[in-house]
Amino acid sequence: MSETSNFRPALYSGSVAYELGPLYATAAYEHHKDFQSLNTLLAAPASSGKDDAFKLGVLYAFLGNAASIGGIVERLKYKADDINGLGELERKVTNWYIVGKYTVGPHSMALSYGHKGEEKLSGAGFSDLSDSTAKQIAARYGYSLSKRTLLYTELAYVRNSSSSNVGLDSGLYGANINNDPVNGSASSTNANYGKSQFGVIAGVATRF
Repeated sequence: MSETSNFRPALYSGSVAYELGPLYATAAYEHHKDFQSLNTLLAAPASSGKDDAFKLGVLYAFLGNAASIGGIVERLKYKADDINGLGELERKVTNWYIVGKYTVGPHSMALSYGHKGEEKLSGAGFSDLSDSTAKQIAARYGYSLSKRTLLYTELAYVRNSSSSNVGLDSGLYGANINNDPVNGSASSTNANYGKSQFGVIAGVATRF
């Protein structure tokens, strides 16, 4: 953004956490002012606007902390006060994620499932983007060589609806050519949309 513009981007965030025995819960909020998220996406002139993100997470451990199950839900809202002189535009999406983990001796196993919600668009001539959801499932195995070193491998699969193009683990393995409508610039009619993706990753993690 030009230094001569009247916009002064700002970011505010905060989080709280609660822990009681096997239960852990957290909530977080982040607010952006004049970050131009939608203007940049649509190659529109800069305008004032705001983005808000809410996130809630819960984790519960059992079997003497050998097993756990948890989930996260997030609500994202982006708003530009003007898009190409057509008025304000607002985008909303809700995503959620669940994971289960089990550890026995040096072995650890985890399964997870994630769901990207449908794009809700209003204003500036836009309407809700149908068939814009995505689903991801992943399986992970780890083997502890020591208290500090872990061998691990993970398999993941993401399935996009016809108007979605999300990469595995938000780009951990690389996105499908273009990202979803928040981060990418291609329209939902691009031939890459609606494609699935499968990935495998393996590595060694060491704590110092």
